[in-house]
Amino acid sequence: MKKIVALVLVLTTCLAFFSCSDNTSRTGEFGDCTWYIKETTLVINGKGKMGDGDPPWGSGMTDVIIENGVENIGDRAFIMSRNLCNVSIPTSVRSIGDEAFQYCCSLVSLELPDYLITIGESCFRSCDALATLELPKRLEYLGAKAFCGCGALESMIIPEKVSVIYTDTFNCCTSLKKISLPKGITLIEMGAFAGCDALTDVYYGGTKEDRERIAIDFGNTALQNATWHYESELQG
Repeated sequence: MKKIVALVLVLTTCLAFFSCSDNTSRTGEFGDCTWYIKETTLVINGKGKMGDGDPPWGSGMTDVIIENGVENIGDRAFIMSRNLCNVSIPTSVRSIGDEAFQYCCSLVSLELPDYLITIGESCFRSCDALATLELPKRLEYLGAKAFCGCGALESMIIPEKVSVIYTDTFNCCTSLKKISLPKGITLIEMGAFAGCDALTDVYYGGTKEDRERIAIDFGNTALQNATWHYESELQG
């Protein structure tokens, strides 16, 4: 009889544990937002900011839907989500945090919202399948190492309000062939274009005289050796 009672207690404890674990893994709160997972789809909603740090939803999802009202994507939100293929980001999102999509190696393309202002450091680092990405015109800050190791990325247009390309931003983007830089660029930091050996063309919004005023740190040989096309040439 004692053995039966002990067995029942063990089974009850196990069932309670797994039930609790299942609930924790499928729904919860993070910052000002709530979230739930259905199969391999993560849905995040709320009014306000997502939390920062290691996410409570894990990394096994293939799809993410962020609903309108969420104001940011937190630091490390989807880090190492190696199966993540599709992400829906609403117009309410103004910033994407540091390392938010780092090592999301199945992410091929992504549509960023028009009102996005900030992309954090190492945001898309080592997203080695990411081939196309259009930066929104209102973007003001592009963090260091943001696209470091994005080996499939072939081209990029830097928006007008970005004035600095920080350290290692495009380091080891081995397929990058062309990039457009605005006239307002004042500084290109160390190694921003290191390892970009395929880079052949730079489309620059200023004149040759404007280019000479850009401070370009060492480790950007590929950028300097590429063919620069100036605004006057493009208009002509």
